Amino acid sequence: MDMVDLQKRLEGNRIQHLVLILNKVPMTERLWIEACPELRSLQWRSMVPRLGMAIEEEPMVLFANGLSLGQWQSLNSLDLSLRRVQDEDIAKILGSLQCGLWSLNLNRTGFGPQATTALLFKVTKPGWRQVPTDEPSLHRDTLERLWVRHTSRVYSTTVQDFLCLLKNLKAFHASADLTDQDGAKGEADDVILWL
Repeated sequence: MDMVDLQKRLEGNRIQHLVLILNKVPMTERLWIEACPELRSLQWRSMVPRLGMAIEEEPMVLFANGLSLGQWQSLNSLDLSLRRVQDEDIAKILGSLQCGLWSLNLNRTGFGPQATTALLFKVTKPGWRQVPTDEPSLHRDTLERLWVRHTSRVYSTTVQDFLCLLKNLKAFHASADLTDQDGAKGEADDVILWL
């Protein structure tokens, strides 16, 4: 089946839950996601790096841009367990969502300080250079499940912020690097919370 056939078959669908796993044809990933305007839950896992692909053609960049244009307004569960997603991309995605997430899985991603800020605080301008405000993000009152394991920049202070500010958190799993942000070295440790 070629791209045109796939696009025709997907027109008018009412898919609300979509799972994409290790797709080696990035344009079909984009077609599947774009063809699901009623998407509520997206699991997009194990995407392998595409060498030689222009950055504006990267499916994750196109997804973030679509969110900032108001697509997928009902999306409230997101699983981006893949190494290819960088902190800035995650921050843009979190800041551009139209409703608060109830579940977020960012295991093995580039999750870091920018994404942490976008998860906890509202931003004044969605985009690659987001500016946080003192207002809580949409996610602070809705997020019940959060996974941020095997990321390189989850510090013990990040875990404390999550536990203090995400009031509805019922399930939390992180691999916290006990190195503080000033560089005092500790050992990585798992933090698991089930309520």
